[in-house]
Amino acid sequence: MIKEFSSGMKMKLKIATAISHHPKLLILDEPTSGLDPVARNEILDIFQEFIQEEEQSILVSSHITSDLEHIADYIAFIHKGNVVFTKTRDELLENYGIVKCTEEQFKRIDKQDFIKFKKNKYECDVLVENKQKFKQSMI
Repeated sequence: MIKEFSSGMKMKLKIATAISHHPKLLILDEPTSGLDPVARNEILDIFQEFIQEEEQSILVSSHITSDLEHIADYIAFIHKGNVVFTKTRDELLENYGIVKCTEEQFKRIDKQDFIKFKKNKYECDVLVENKQKFKQSMI
């Protein structure tokens, strides 16, 4: 019967099983990966309810930034096993940004003006700490 469950139902069952033990901390790796938007939102609501009283916490590893925006208080950016920074969600949303640019534009950016970058096939993604200052420096 369980093998006939959808991905979302299987994840809800896993979370219900984990929560039923009344843990203080849940450690989850990509808990909403592969779920449709409705199931994803239901899972995130379950997480919000779990941490509501602030006596319980969830450590989530995820590449789905919208999930992190929805439930995280603090976000740590880890690259190749090293913690690059840990910030509050609000500080990250307010100050940090991803700049998409060509490789030629990237070559003109001072190394002190960004944290990390990723070269893609046609463009570069550049993580900047102060998006307002960065915009001003590019004018």
